[in-house]
Amino acid sequence: MLSDEEKALIKDLSDQISAMRGELADNTRKTDQILKGFPQGDPDGHRRYHEEVIQKMADNRKLRQDLITHLAKTGSWLAFAGVVTILFKYFKAQILGG
Repeated sequence: MLSDEEKALIKDLSDQISAMRGELADNTRKTDQILKGFPQGDPDGHRRYHEEVIQKMADNRKLRQDLITHLAKTGSWLAFAGVVTILFKYFKAQILGG
């Protein structure tokens, strides 16, 4: 036969287990709701999709930066060539045309 103290302990443990089962069921329900928020319930595929989008954005950013750098270099050479041409024509006119 169980003592009153043992019965109280068993009841307390039973209540705790019931509460834990309720919390587990609630957490399972919440997890299911979260997973339903992903296309086809696939959070890993969703993550991979975003990684691909981020990589494409980084690639586009690099392409734009490379293009800007190339245009700046080309523009600098064109500006330099323009100045040289202007100076050449000026000195030519000074020497030949006076």
